[in-house]
Amino acid sequence: DLPDVVDLLHDVGVDRFCFYHLDYGGRGADISNLDLSPADTREAVRTVCDLTREYHERGEEIETLLVGNYADAGFLVEYAEEELGAERADRIHRYLEANGGDPTGERIADVDYQGNVHLTQFWQGYSLGNVRDRPFSELWTDDANPLLRGLRDRSDRLTGKCAGCRYRSICRGGSRLRALSAGGPFDPDPKCYLTEAERASGGSGDAHAD
Repeated sequence: DLPDVVDLLHDVGVDRFCFYHLDYGGRGADISNLDLSPADTREAVRTVCDLTREYHERGEEIETLLVGNYADAGFLVEYAEEELGAERADRIHRYLEANGGDPTGERIADVDYQGNVHLTQFWQGYSLGNVRDRPFSELWTDDANPLLRGLRDRSDRLTGKCAGCRYRSICRGGSRLRALSAGGPFDPDPKCYLTEAERASGGSGDAHAD
C-alpha cells in the first residue's frame, strides 16, 4: 500500500514523508509480535527507496525520512551501490557516518513532566535521576553510571552480529531499547534485517534477510 499512500499524499501537496519503525520497550514489548518481520521490513524500506528515486527521476521533489531502525543506514549504502554506483554510495556512507548512528545516551535525552531524565522518549522504564534533585548537566555527565558510560563507549561492548558488522560506525547497534527487550542493552537489535554477507563485506542479499 505504500506507493498508493505516497501518491495520494503527493497529489494533495504533501512532499515530506516520515516512516517510523516500531521502537518498543517496557509493556510495549508485549506487542512486538505485531511488528513486521525483518524480511518484510526490508521490503518496505526498499519500496520507500524506490519511490523516492522514481519521484526524483521524474523531476518531482519529495523528501523521505526513515526513523527508528539504523539498519536502514547500512541498507541505504547497499541500495545506493546497487542502483546509483560506488561513488554515490561512498558519499552516502560518509554522510551517515558523520550523522553518528543511534544517539541513545549521547545526543538525545528525555525529561518527563515530573523531571525524570530518560535516555530516550521511549525508554521510560529507566531514569538517570531527577532534575529536581540534581542538575541535568550532572546527571548527563555522570561517568559513574555504568549504562550511560557503556552506551557512550559501546563499540567494543556490542555483541552477536553487531560486533563485527561493517556498518557499526553508521548504525551503532540500532535501537538499544529493542535490544533490551530481546535480551540486554548491548545485544543486537532484533529488527536488524541486514544479511550476513552485507554485514561482513557488503553485497546485495535481499533474498536472505536475517
